Amino acid sequence: MGFVRNRCRFGGKSLAAALLGTTFLVGLAGPALADSHLESENAELRSKVEDLMQEVQILKNMVVEQGNKMADMAEPAAPAKMVKSGKDKVSLKVYGQVNRMLLLASDGNDSRLFNADNDMSSTRVGFKGKAKMDGGWSAGTTVEVQMESNSSSKVNLQGDVNSGKETFTERKLELWVKSKAAGKFSIGQGSTASDGVAEADLSGTGVISGSGSGGALGADVRFVDSDGNTHSKVDGIFDNLDGHSRKDRLRYDSPSIGGFQLSTSLQSDKDDGDSGPWDMAVRYGRDLGGFEVEAIAAQWTNGDDTGMGGSASVLAPSGTSFTVAYTTEEDGDDSARMTYAKLGQKLDINPAGSTALSIGFMDAENAAGDSGSAIDVAVVQKVKSLGAEFYGVYGMYEADIAGAATNDVTVAGVGARIKF
Repeated sequence: MGFVRNRCRFGGKSLAAALLGTTFLVGLAGPALADSHLESENAELRSKVEDLMQEVQILKNMVVEQGNKMADMAEPAAPAKMVKSGKDKVSLKVYGQVNRMLLLASDGNDSRLFNADNDMSSTRVGFKGKAKMDGGWSAGTTVEVQMESNSSSKVNLQGDVNSGKETFTERKLELWVKSKAAGKFSIGQGSTASDGVAEADLSGTGVISGSGSGGALGADVRFVDSDGNTHSKVDGIFDNLDGHSRKDRLRYDSPSIGGFQLSTSLQSDKDDGDSGPWDMAVRYGRDLGGFEVEAIAAQWTNGDDTGMGGSASVLAPSGTSFTVAYTTEEDGDDSARMTYAKLGQKLDINPAGSTALSIGFMDAENAAGDSGSAIDVAVVQKVKSLGAEFYGVYGMYEADIAGAATNDVTVAGVGARIKF
């Protein structure tokens, strides 16, 4: 038989041709399959990146939220007002202070330590209401009362006890109307025009030292001679004759012009039909080239009793201050007078607040002819965060009383005033 070549057929083609075609197709399809695989991996990576970005955003939001919470804890929001006016258009302000001290008083024979209320600036509470009106006018009221438990002006060495006799006493019970152009009109219990005539003071130690110290610190303590006999009280000689103080009055205050302001007040008529006590005062206050200036001059009358005087205080940029005061009163042929001077220094040595130092001198004579001199040194430390002033004082009163050789009266004390 002849040699026969057997052939296998595939789709009408030889097996070799089929294999060759398949190989060619696979070669063509390879790159396409590779690209599909890469696209799948890229899509998976993009999905993971998007998931990571979402997680990062969540973490970022958590950090911001936590930071806000910490800021709120560091700076808490202001508390809601606990007191408000009963009238929608009337604002209400509540204020006050507590001023307590330990006061040691001595008459040269006896001494005693008192837990007292500082009468230089008594413990008090007040309410102020204010409403705006048309035409630039406003109106308001003030109700201010004090309560002094064992007042520093009433303590004494004769055995009288003042603690337990406390009651609220009026300081201000008034209403007023004012405008920038017309000034201010006040009626009711409050400061007369001459109130404070002897008390201009920029030293920073006024809470415990001033021309009124004789009427506030140990005022009821008596001068005693070597035999133990008692004589005049401290405030019987060391009176700063500070005008008409606070009374039921009608008062007018002019607008301030160039730092000057005129005031006058009239009290109730007397029982005999004569017109009531009246007074007038000129006040001045402003900053002059870095120097702060405060001054007042006043005249007052109450029947045959007439008085006049003034005080001024200057505070330099260095913190040094100088204060002077002079007042006099005449009642017929009798007269009394008071002269006062104070040197002060403010220092910024404590981050809590300013420190003020002062030394004051007083010379006085009463209508009976008794006279005397006094000296005091004081220090006051402010603590701004508490709204407080901590203070210390030492004072000595020397009297010249006809027919008597009396011991000096000394006072020393420490205390604090906190305002709210």
